[in-house]
Amino acid sequence: MKAQSLSEPMDLRAIDFNFTVEQINRLAEEATNEYNAILDKVAKQTRPTFENTIVPLARWYNEITELVTASGLRYFHPDKQICDASAEADNKFMGCVIEGYMRLDVYKAVRYVYDDQEEMIMLSAEDKRLVETIERQFRKNGLQISSKKRALLSKAKKRLVQLEDEYALNSAACSYVLFTREELDGVSENDIAGMAVVYEDGVEKHAVSTNVFVYNRVMRYAKREETRKRLYVACGKESLKNIAYIQEAVELRLEIAKLLGYESHAESVFEGRMVKSADEIIDMYEELRRRLSKHIDAEMGRLTAVKKADMLAEGREYTGFFEWDYYYYSYVTSEKKRDMFEIEGNQYFPIIEIGCKLIDIFEGMLGLYIIPAQEPNVWHPDVEMFEVWEADESEFIGHLYLDLYTRESKRETFTTFSLRRGCQRPDGSREFPAVIVNAVFPKPTEDKPTRLSFDNLEMLMVLFGQAFATLCESVKWRDLLDPEFEFHIVPGEIMRRWISEPTVLQQLGSHYLTGETIPDQLVKGPITDGTEVTPGELLIPITFDLHDLLIHSATDKPVDVKQAYYDLCKQVPFMRNNDTGVFHLITHRYLMAGYDTGMYVYLWSSIISEDIYWSRFRKNGLYNRKTGREYRNEILRPAGSRSASVSLERFLGRQPSTEAFYKNKFK
Repeated sequence: MKAQSLSEPMDLRAIDFNFTVEQINRLAEEATNEYNAILDKVAKQTRPTFENTIVPLARWYNEITELVTASGLRYFHPDKQICDASAEADNKFMGCVIEGYMRLDVYKAVRYVYDDQEEMIMLSAEDKRLVETIERQFRKNGLQISSKKRALLSKAKKRLVQLEDEYALNSAACSYVLFTREELDGVSENDIAGMAVVYEDGVEKHAVSTNVFVYNRVMRYAKREETRKRLYVACGKESLKNIAYIQEAVELRLEIAKLLGYESHAESVFEGRMVKSADEIIDMYEELRRRLSKHIDAEMGRLTAVKKADMLAEGREYTGFFEWDYYYYSYVTSEKKRDMFEIEGNQYFPIIEIGCKLIDIFEGMLGLYIIPAQEPNVWHPDVEMFEVWEADESEFIGHLYLDLYTRESKRETFTTFSLRRGCQRPDGSREFPAVIVNAVFPKPTEDKPTRLSFDNLEMLMVLFGQAFATLCESVKWRDLLDPEFEFHIVPGEIMRRWISEPTVLQQLGSHYLTGETIPDQLVKGPITDGTEVTPGELLIPITFDLHDLLIHSATDKPVDVKQAYYDLCKQVPFMRNNDTGVFHLITHRYLMAGYDTGMYVYLWSSIISEDIYWSRFRKNGLYNRKTGREYRNEILRPAGSRSASVSLERFLGRQPSTEAFYKNKFK
C-alpha cells in the first residue's frame, strides 16, 4: 500500500455520508415514482423490444446508486434516526420492486422479448443473460397463476421481507453473561482484555457477549464445564427467542412455493443455481459421511477419555459428553497446536497494523495500487478510507472502507457492506464500487493494544477477499452483478486458504512491541499444511445443512423447526444438550438472511476454493502475476454476467474437482 495519493486530480465520485432523514425519504420517493412510471411505459409497448422494454427496467436499477447507498446506512450509521430512515427507505424500495415484478402487463412485454428468438439471437451474451434473468424473476413471481393467488403471493413475500428484517434487528442485540476471572480459566488474556468489567455484589466479573465470535472463542478455550454450559444455555435462549421468526418464515416459504406450483420451497429455489437439485447435495454429503465414518468413533473415544480423566481429577462424576464440550476437548486433544497463536502468535498481529498489511497482500495478488484517501469522507472518525487503482495508475477502481472497531449502536457483526457496485453508467463509463469491511474488535489504546488470534486474522482475510471481489467487478447491468448463489462466497473462501501459508503469516506478522518478524517455528505445522479440520468440525455443519434442507423440503405441512433440529442432533454423539431445553442453532442466523435451502454453500464453496487454490495459486506461486491477472479477469471481473461454471472452467482449464479438498482436509 502506497503512502500518498496520485498528483493528478480526478472525479472519484466519493460517497458523501452526510445524509439527512428528509434526503433519504426523498430518494426513496423519487426512485419508486420513477420506477412505476417506467413500468407503465413498458406495459404500453405495442411492439416490445430489448431497447424499449428490457433496457429501461435494467437502466433504472443501474442508476439508483444513491438510494442503494442510503438504504445501506441502517447497518452502520451512528445516528439512530438515519438508521431508521434508511431501513424505511429500503422497505419502500424493496416493496416497490416486489410489486413491479408482480405486474402481469409488464411481464407480457418482457415475455414477448424473451420469445422473440430473432431478436434474442442478435443480442450479446450479457444482454441475452439479462433478458433471461428478468424473465425468470417475473415468472417465479407467479404471473402464470390466477390474480387471486398473485395477491396472496405478494402479501406473503412482503411479510417475509418484513420478518427477515425484524429478525435481523432482534439478533443484532447481544446479551452478556458475567464470569469471574477464575471461571474464565483457559481463555486468553487478549480475549479477556476486550470484555467489559462489571462489579456484581462487589465481585469483579467479565461480561462475555453472546456474539457468535466471542462465544466460539470462549467455548473453545474455557476449561470449566460449568462456564461453557452457562454460555451455551445463554446463547441457546437467545436463539429460542427467535424461533418464532424462523418457524413463520419456513411456513411462508412453503406457502409461496405452493402458490407458484412447486412441491416444496427447496424445489423452487434450485432453479437458476449451479446445483440443480437437493439430490446433488445429498450425494455430496453421503460421500463425506462415508469418508468421515471411520474417523468419528476414534475421535469421540479420544475426547470422552480426556473428559473422563478431567472429571476424575476434579473428583466429579462423569455424566456424559455434550455439545458445550466438543470444541474445548477437540482443541485440547488436537495435534494442530493452535496454542502458538493464542499464547505467542497473537503478539505479532496488532490490529492497528493488520489492515494495511492485508491491503499489501491484495495489491500483490491482484495487481492493484491502493492509497489512503487524502480527504476521507466517512461516518465515524474510526473509519479508514482507501482509493483502489490499477497497478500502473491508469484506471481508478473504487473505494475501500475499513470500519474495524466496536462502538455503541454499531451492528455487532463481521461482514462486508456493498454501498456501490461496478455496473455501467448511462454514459457507458463504469460506476466505481464502494465497499465496507465491517468488524467489531475492541479499539486499541496505549495500555490495551488489540492483538488478533489466528481465527480473527482468518476472518478478516475472508472479508477482504469478499470486498476485493466487489471492487474488481465490472459488468454492464446491475441485475447481473451477483454470480450464482453457490459461487458468491468463493472469493472469500480462497483467501481463508491463503492465511495458512507461512509466507503470508510472516508478511502480516510483526511483534506489537519490538517490530520483530514472526519466527519460523510459530508459522509451521498442521495449521499451515491444510489438514487442520477434524471429523467433527465437518460433521457439525453437515448436520446444520441437512436441517436446512429438511425444514425447506416439506411438501405437505411445515416441519417443526425446533423438533427437526433436536432429532438431527440426537444422531451426532457430540451434539447432545442434556435436555437443557434450549434451541441452540446459533449459526443458523443465515436462515433469515437469504441462505435458506443454501447452508450447503459453505461446504460446497470450500471444495471449489481448495481446487482453485491448489491448482493455480499454490502451483504457480501466490503472487504470480499471470495467475492473479487471470483470477481478476476470469473470476472476479465477470461477476454474474456469465455462469460461474464458465468462469471456473476458463480459469482452471477444466471442470472443478473434489480431489484437492479430500486430499488436504482429511487427516
